[in-house]
Amino acid sequence: LLLGHINHINILKINEVNSKKLLPKIVVSAIEVSGQARALDTSQAIGLQPHEKILNLQFSTLNFEPSTENVYQYQLEGFSNDWVNMGNQNTVSFTNLAPKTYTLRVKSGNSFGFWTTTPLKFTITVEPYFTETWWFKLIIALMVGIIVAGLIRWRLNTLQIRNQLEL
Repeated sequence: LLLGHINHINILKINEVNSKKLLPKIVVSAIEVSGQARALDTSQAIGLQPHEKILNLQFSTLNFEPSTENVYQYQLEGFSNDWVNMGNQNTVSFTNLAPKTYTLRVKSGNSFGFWTTTPLKFTITVEPYFTETWWFKLIIALMVGIIVAGLIRWRLNTLQIRNQLEL
């Protein structure tokens, strides 16, 4: 295809334009936790408190194609090892995640069928309620043990006093 201008002519080789493998780059464009926006620092883990039940993430592909041409897949390691196809929807929501650490991987594809070689990866940590922590369970077990030991000691003392009174 020849395109003419005032002082020069541009030659555009259409066969070479579509044959280039432009791998899409994916970034997080918004993080929302229970309706509140969060900072976009994906180099650190996203920490969720026990009362924060809803996590919404929005992604963008950095290319010059219309956003409807980009397709997305994600994998939430620790929940499921399968890749979930989102089509051209660039938002994913998670609700009521169990307290533990997850790794989210997201990859993007363009209209030419090329996918990102290294998916976007970051960590999501859901903190448990304090009643679900190991140290709380240990304290409760120790308290129950102390109460049982105290009751046994009290019973033995009352039996000993009764035996002394009978003699």
